[in-house]
Amino acid sequence: MKWGERNPDALSNFGHILMFRDNKTHEARKYFEIAVRNEPLHASAHINLGISHMIDKDGDIRIADEHFRTVLSFSPLSTGTSSQLTITAARLRAFLHDGYGMKPEQFPERRDPVKAIEAYRYHLKLESNNANARHRLYVLLRSEGRLEEAREIFPNDHDDALIRAEMALAYKLLKEEKQFQEAETLIWNLIKRIKDKIQIVNLADTIGTVYVSKKLYAEAARAYDVAVKADPTRARLWNNLGHVQLHLKLVDEAEMNVLKALELDPSLKSAKVNMEVIETFRSSL
Repeated sequence: MKWGERNPDALSNFGHILMFRDNKTHEARKYFEIAVRNEPLHASAHINLGISHMIDKDGDIRIADEHFRTVLSFSPLSTGTSSQLTITAARLRAFLHDGYGMKPEQFPERRDPVKAIEAYRYHLKLESNNANARHRLYVLLRSEGRLEEAREIFPNDHDDALIRAEMALAYKLLKEEKQFQEAETLIWNLIKRIKDKIQIVNLADTIGTVYVSKKLYAEAARAYDVAVKADPTRARLWNNLGHVQLHLKLVDEAEMNVLKALELDPSLKSAKVNMEVIETFRSSL
C-alpha cells in the first residue's frame, strides 16, 4: 500500500474531491471508510463519511448520524479536533434529521422532528448566535405544538428573526390542508405586525391565492385589497382583486380594478380576459 493510501488526510481530501467536484459519492465513501479505519480519531474523515450518506438518496442516515456523533464525542485536547469541526458536526447532524441533503428539505421523508429538535438545541449550545438553527428550531417546535418552548427561542415578539421564522412556518402550514386554519390565523397576525411592505404583499398574495383555490372569494378580496394597498404598482394584484370581485358580482369595483391593472400593464392577458367578461356582462343587461 502506497503512502497516500495509508495517510488519512490524503484519503479524506481525495474523497472530498471525488464527492464534491466529481459527484462520485459512492466511490468517495470508500476512501473515507479507509481513512477512519486507519485513524479512528480523524474528525474530518468521519464528517465526510457522514456527509456521503446524508447527501445520497440511498444513504444510511443511521450511519451518518453515528459518524457525526462520533466527532461530537471527541475531546479536543486528546484528539486535536478543532472547535469548528465540532460545530460542523453538530450543524450537519441537525440538518440530517431535518431532511437536508445537498439542500434544505431535499429528503422530507427522512425528517425526524424529535431528533432534529434535540440536534438543533445541541448545535445552539456550541454556536448560540446561529440564526438558521434558531429559525429551524422555532419552526419545528411550533410544528410539533410545543408553543411554550418555541416562544423561548425568540422572547422578543417583534424580533425580525421571529417574524422570518413565523413566515416560514406559515408557508409550511399552508401546504398541509388540515393546518390551513392555523396558517391563516398566523398570516393575518403577521400582516398586522410586520412593517416591510414586500413581506406584507407576499403574505397577502399567498393567502389570497389559497382562498381563490378554496372559492372563498370574499376572503380573497380582503387579502388582495391588503396587497394592492401595500404595493399599488403591481398590475397582477389589481387584476386578481378585480377577478375575485367578479365572482362576488361586484362588477363596478371589478371593472375599476381591472382597468387599473391594464393601466399599469396594457399587455396583461388575464386582465384583458376579465375586461371581456365585464363587457359581456354589461351588454347582457
